[in-house]
Amino acid sequence: MSKPCTQCGRCCKATPCGLAVEFLDDVSSPCKALELHDDGKYYCGLVVHPSRYIDVGEAGAWKDEFLGTVFASMLGIGRGCCSEAETEFVNSLAPLFAEVRI
Repeated sequence: MSKPCTQCGRCCKATPCGLAVEFLDDVSSPCKALELHDDGKYYCGLVVHPSRYIDVGEAGAWKDEFLGTVFASMLGIGRGCCSEAETEFVNSLAPLFAEVRI
């Protein structure tokens, strides 16, 4: 069983996930979407506000909310750190999801 995430940013500092590779063309570390917030915790920008990182067309808060929810699910946010199953899941779906246009 994976451990609860501490939001230390270690994973995203080490290597970008499949979503970052697909949507941000980011193969460098740390991930371009890794954000340090005022509470001292790291957050995924693709989850918090995707429109800052990818073109979602005309602005709309619903798009950020929708995409953030989808991306959080794909990344396994809330299900624990270091889950190989989550990594495999993201890496397999990211190229398919990139074809979807909102």
